[in-house]
Amino acid sequence: MAIRRVLDVPELLDTVFRFLEVSSNASNARVCRKWSDVALDILWRHVDDLYTLFSILAPLRTTDNEYVRNLPASRPESLSNSPTGV
Repeated sequence: MAIRRVLDVPELLDTVFRFLEVSSNASNARVCRKWSDVALDILWRHVDDLYTLFSILAPLRTTDNEYVRNLPASRPESLSNSPTGV
């Protein structure tokens, strides 16, 4: 259980995450809320443009001067019944 508590300390996560690649911190941002806050803070420090950030968090492609998310060919069942229809 001591390891779990270490992973809950934002200052320690910040120290570790600073040594990681941008793509690793994008993955870390999707692990849980505690990790997300720390990882996103680090990602924002190194963002040169929003396209780069969004393409890491949710892959994008450009079509007719628009940005469109690259969605997998088959969507999980839980997303296909989404009330927003997204």
